[in-house]
Amino acid sequence: MKVSKTATEDAVVVLWSMCCLFRDEKVVEKVARSNGVTKVLLVMQSEVGEGNCVRRMCGDLIKVLRRGCKNVGGFSGAVSYETKTTHIMPC
Repeated sequence: MKVSKTATEDAVVVLWSMCCLFRDEKVVEKVARSNGVTKVLLVMQSEVGEGNCVRRMCGDLIKVLRRGCKNVGGFSGAVSYETKTTHIMPC
């Protein structure tokens, strides 16, 4: 589902506020369980330009979610990141 850039920025601000600013463990757990790490990484990748506040917020979210994944499903610190992209490494 495509949304406007403003809607994406607003969503990141809300998630960042709940997870990073208020440190709500229920929200962190819910985002981690709903594969939110993948979605945050995609938003982070799409945000271009230096000094981008949304990109920095995404980075903070990844750090918090990484810690939150320890409590979700026994990931032992690994972030659940699912993708269908094949990475080809040069020889």
